[in-house]
Amino acid sequence: EANSLPMTWRAGAAWSAERWPLLAALEAVKTSTEDLYWCGGVELALLDRLALRAGYRTRSDAGRGVTAGLAAGVDDWTLEYAWQPQGELGATHRLALGMRWGAPGDTQP
Repeated sequence: EANSLPMTWRAGAAWSAERWPLLAALEAVKTSTEDLYWCGGVELALLDRLALRAGYRTRSDAGRGVTAGLAAGVDDWTLEYAWQPQGELGATHRLALGMRWGAPGDTQP
């Protein structure tokens, strides 16, 4: 019996405001087992090292709805937190610690 491997197609775009510390993004996602759904979000940078985030997904399962989070950066390190509802399972809380590689001084969250 032959089974096809799962496949996901993604296409997205982002826009950054020149005068405000604002980033907006939109993504379309299509998997081999699900209908097309959309993800959108905004990020507002505050105090040069802190960013507030909010988003929305139109996915048909428990991952649908509003998401929120924040990110903080110190030197080359970032700490990110995200909250996302999961239907009957309740909300998920994600915490990530990251280190940025690249040009010196490129440490925005």
